[in-house]
Amino acid sequence: MAQRIETTIFSDLSGAEDAEQYTFAILGSSYEVDLTKDEAAELFRLLDPYVKAGRKTSRRASRSVPSSRLNRKGSAGNLGVYGRVKDWGRANGFDVADRGRPSRALVEAYEKATGEAAKVGM
Repeated sequence: MAQRIETTIFSDLSGAEDAEQYTFAILGSSYEVDLTKDEAAELFRLLDPYVKAGRKTSRRASRSVPSSRLNRKGSAGNLGVYGRVKDWGRANGFDVADRGRPSRALVEAYEKATGEAAKVGM
């Protein structure tokens, strides 16, 4: 017996068929939206002046930890944990400071959601 399964993606704006998923980020949060080709073209047209004036960054650039701190004895392990907790917090809507330790509330939420003990020295 043969089966054919078709998936139709509908626009989140208009409900029209044949949409595609687009991802964008602003103010530290990432978003996904399903748009038709025309809706996506309009989004790109509106964003074009901002994209041209802006600077492209990578995901790692959002963590502003000086490389000199990575070389200090004992600090590299904590920075890795801090980074994971902070990245998780940003992706899940928490207000996360770029510098310093993550807040106790953020660490507790991270541990509860992931089941991983953060051990950030609190």
